[in-house]
Amino acid sequence: MKDCKRKSYKIKGMLLILCCIVIGLICTTDVAEAAAKVTLNRSYVVTTRGATVQLKVSGTTNTVTWSSSDQKIAKVSKSGKVTKSLDVIVETGTGRLDPPDAIKQRNYIGYSDGDAGTLKKVAEVIDQYNLKSSDLSVEDKLRSIQAYFNETRKCNTTSNKTGNIANVMFNGHGNYFIQESRAYAETFALICDSLDIPNKYCLGGAYIPGENGYIPNF
Repeated sequence: MKDCKRKSYKIKGMLLILCCIVIGLICTTDVAEAAAKVTLNRSYVVTTRGATVQLKVSGTTNTVTWSSSDQKIAKVSKSGKVTKSLDVIVETGTGRLDPPDAIKQRNYIGYSDGDAGTLKKVAEVIDQYNLKSSDLSVEDKLRSIQAYFNETRKCNTTSNKTGNIANVMFNGHGNYFIQESRAYAETFALICDSLDIPNKYCLGGAYIPGENGYIPNF
């Protein structure tokens, strides 16, 4: 009789444990499913400096707390409105400064190793020629940039670099005819933007403001 009671208790105990496990699995599944349905209205945003973007979350009734990991780059209000302080590309979970600001801040987070290497090279040249010095006039800085191009110029069209700016900075040339002029135009515009020197990007007979008229090809 005692053995029967013990077996009965064991069976009841096992059933209770199984019930707890099943309930736990159901709850975990519900939480996972609920989390999967929560979405952000903008997963990738490119805006101009000072512009605002409204972020919204759907799929949850919980109160959302918004915050910025670096307010020097972008600020976010309690309602989820993002205001860009610097030129920055904002992505879900990550962000990176636009090339000129990345060079100014020496912050290359979010860039591939190759692209970051090119940006660092530009920063090195800026330091090498002391181009951030307030003692230099804009004309002096432009002459120094031209001097750098002349000093590093090579007539070798072979390259292990694919990007226009990387070719100029590391190899002293662009790739073939039109790419040659494009490479130097992009590099010149990027250096000027990094020094806040107004410039106009000109290629093919048309000019556009440098900060908006080209996409740096690293």
